Order: sequence, then structure tokens, then C-alpha cells
Amino acid sequence: MNLTIRKMHPNEYPLLGDFLYQAIYQPDTTNLTPKSIINNPELQVYIKDFGKQKDDYCFCAEVDNKVVGAVWVRNINEYGSIDNVTVEFAISVFDEYQKMGIGTALMNRMLEHLKELNYPKASLAVQKGNYAVRMYQKVGFEIVDENEQEYIMIHRLGNKMTNKDILEIALQQSAYDCNCETKDFLAEHNIVSISKANPKARKYIPLPFECDLVSYGNNIVAQTSERTKAVVTEYINKYLAYRCFETPNINVLNELLAPFNLKVCFMAEYFLPDVTKLKELDCGYELRVLQKQDFADLYLEQWSNCLTFDDRERDVLAVGAYDDDKLIGLAGCSVDCETMYQIGVDVLPEYRRKGVASALTSKLSLEILKLGKVPFYCAAWSNIKSVRNAIKSGFYPAWVELTAREIDFVNNINK
Repeated sequence: MNLTIRKMHPNEYPLLGDFLYQAIYQPDTTNLTPKSIINNPELQVYIKDFGKQKDDYCFCAEVDNKVVGAVWVRNINEYGSIDNVTVEFAISVFDEYQKMGIGTALMNRMLEHLKELNYPKASLAVQKGNYAVRMYQKVGFEIVDENEQEYIMIHRLGNKMTNKDILEIALQQSAYDCNCETKDFLAEHNIVSISKANPKARKYIPLPFECDLVSYGNNIVAQTSERTKAVVTEYINKYLAYRCFETPNINVLNELLAPFNLKVCFMAEYFLPDVTKLKELDCGYELRVLQKQDFADLYLEQWSNCLTFDDRERDVLAVGAYDDDKLIGLAGCSVDCETMYQIGVDVLPEYRRKGVASALTSKLSLEILKLGKVPFYCAAWSNIKSVRNAIKSGFYPAWVELTAREIDFVNNINK
């Protein structure tokens, strides 16, 4: 196959009508929508007078002198729109040329073009059942919203996230986890929601919770069951927000939860990267970026803090520190949710206190950000070494969380 990806010539723009129709998701090929549907106003905005708007760009795929696919962008307020400045993608390849890598090649060429022009991001909408979702994710798009039928996806085009971007993503994830809205974490008063399962929540948290408290420093967002709502509400409204996460006040919470066979089980502090401080750190040892296949044989006890033994599919990227060919430290990240990757790090005892952990953490964080994802780091309050590593690596404390579980569950951990 002799494939060429090139800019579409203006005299070829009428072809976009064919490609627009081809782009319509029609899983039932025995009952196709008439082509006249592209004359509907909500579809015409993708192609009408194409080339006359300042953000109109189009590339096409040519095979043996025949145009077989096209990708184009416009700034429009339609299905995949996220604001009034972000360009929206449209792409299609004729049936007989699909699954040959042509779509990926077109997407990559347009993304490269937009990066050259310093566009901050691009968006698209795609039907949830469309196999192209995986292709969009492969080239760097991420799901940021959805409705009943479609995913809304954005690509950050390799531009650096700001601290504001990172915080907004973390707040959105916490909203998924806590069955609330992002604004709730910034309110001046406490919020109580009824906990429920959410497919967008962090994969390792066993929702629904009976009592879980989260604070970004302003207030407390508590998720509860119906039966514990009253006592948890009483507790968080009795004390200052930060006091609710420490003793002796936690003893009061345990007393309130005891009739429900619950007690406080987990408390942790979560850290986000400060992009103004995050940078590669030198530890004097070689650092290597490792893909999934590179660390497949490293599920060993010495790396238990940085790899997910019970769900290896979540582990997607790692950075190893090497003394010659000896692996002396490892930082790994797990896909705990769509937009955020959690970092864990281990260093062999004889190589500790040499800056290896912070070098690994910072390097892996930068690699995660290149993927358009947010790295985050978790540590117990009392794990001073881990907290110091987070801060030295360029992270700052962003939120705290306290979770109660069944008394038998807690007692079993303490055995």
C-alpha cells in the first residue's frame, strides 16, 4: 500500500461531505441512515464553507492516487465542543481502508500540526460503542466527560499542564469517588453525600462506603450510608475540619460508629505535583524508563510498594535506577482511574538516603505528565520519610482522607 498523508487541497473540500457521512457511527449496516442527513444544520457546521474560518485545517490520506480518508478540525459549538476556543476533530476512512493504520496516521499528522501552531488542546466526541475510542486513547486523547451515548475526549497536545489544570482534574476525580460535585470541596460549609459505586471512581476503593471523609483544606466532604449519615454529619459539624482527622476527636467518631460495627481504618495524605518545582533530579545512578514488558518479572517482595501485585494490568509504566546492571530502586505507577496515575517507590536498603527515591519519583512524574495524565502520591501522616520524598520530588499536600470500615476488617488487619 502506497500511503501518503498530505494537506487536502481546497478544490477537494467537497469530498468532506462523503467523509462526514462516513464518520457517522452506524453499527447496523443493514439499516443505514440516508446520506441526506449530513444536510442537517448540526452536521453542516462541520463542513459548510470549510477553509474560510481561521481554525479550519484538513489532512487527507491518499492511496494509489485516491483520497481514502480525511481528518479535519474546526472551532465549532457542537457534539465534542468543550469551550469556545478549542478545535474539534472529525475523522473518517472509507470502509475498505479501515484497520490499516490510516486513521492513526491521520490523527498523528493533525496533532503534530496543531502542536506546531501552539494550540493548547483539541477535542472530539465519539459514540461509546465505536471501536475508534481505543485509537483515540492510543494517540493521547482522554475521556473528560460523557453523556448517555457519547464520550467527550480531549488531547492536551503535549502542552504542560498547569497546577490549576492538575488540581481541577484531582477535584473531578474526588467528585467521582465521593458522589458529589467538584465545587463541594471548595465550599465554606461541610457537604454530606450518600456513597454509591461509580465506574469512574479509583479502581481500588470498595465503594460504597459507610463513612469516608475528604478535605482539600476548606471543609469536609463526607460520603456515608443512609444509616450512618446522621452521626457522621453530627461529627463533622461539631469540630473544625482539620480536627476531624486527628485524635482525640477521632475517638469520638469511633464511639459514634461503634453501634454500626464500624471504626476508623485508613488515614492518608495525598500529594499532587507542583509543575513549577517538578524537575529531573540526579542521584548519581542511571535511570531507565520501563514499559510493561520490561518489569513483568519484577513482581518481587522488594518492589511491593511500587507494583500492584493483585491487579497487574493497572501497572503501565515504571522507572528503574541501576548501579551498572543491578536494579537498586524502582518507581511504578498504576492506572487507578482514567486521568490519574498513582506512584509508588522502593529502594534497596543499602542504597537509601542517596536521593534515589526522589530521582525516581520526579522522573516518573514527568513521564506520566507527558502522557497527559496526573501523577499523584499517597503517604501516611506518620511516614515522614515518604512525605519528605514527596516534597523533595516536587509534590505538595493536596487533600487528606479518612475511611471507616467494619470492625472485623480492621481487627483482621491488626492481627
